[in-house]
Amino acid sequence: MKHGPNLSGIWLLSILAAALAAAANPFVAQALPKQGPDGDAKPAKEATMKSEGPLEIRLTVKGSALTAVLKNTSQASMPVLCENALQPSRLQIAVEGGGPIRSIDSRSIKKFDNTPYCRLFRNLGPGQEMPIASASFSKSGDVFSGSWGPFQFKAVPPGEYKVRVVWESALVRCVDEGSKKSRDIPGVWAGVVKSNEVSLSLR
Repeated sequence: MKHGPNLSGIWLLSILAAALAAAANPFVAQALPKQGPDGDAKPAKEATMKSEGPLEIRLTVKGSALTAVLKNTSQASMPVLCENALQPSRLQIAVEGGGPIRSIDSRSIKKFDNTPYCRLFRNLGPGQEMPIASASFSKSGDVFSGSWGPFQFKAVPPGEYKVRVVWESALVRCVDEGSKKSRDIPGVWAGVVKSNEVSLSLR
């Protein structure tokens, strides 16, 4: 029997890595994955993973182009930071019946200011939407390439893929540029949002 890719497993590995990296960051909500009764790591915001949180991501595909939109489904406005340098969404691509397609994080090879300035947060009203990222895969020779925010996908072979977007809202403090002092962000939500899964055909 042919089995599809385990995107939940891919997601869990990426979240565990991000949680460990954030453990010493004073601007990040400290919420490491909890252990379930079976000994497996459980997402700290499991309810959010089931689309029960105040935010949702809608992923659409048209040809070889992908677009993700973040929507505030709550009745209250909330500050949101989905920024390429600080808190980008991640595109998960997996071969149907195979493993994930790995990307290169361009932030690891270039310098940038990683200060979470308060001005970078956007206030998202009730029911309001905002685009967070897009990608269009182009063919060069026998392979495809594309970029999703800071993440670069190179030499992707033709085929059928399952795609999903995961975004973690972890920054709960910001820095005021004038005073250079950090403060809590009123109304910010911390958790993980996972989009719907779509099929991508690269031929």
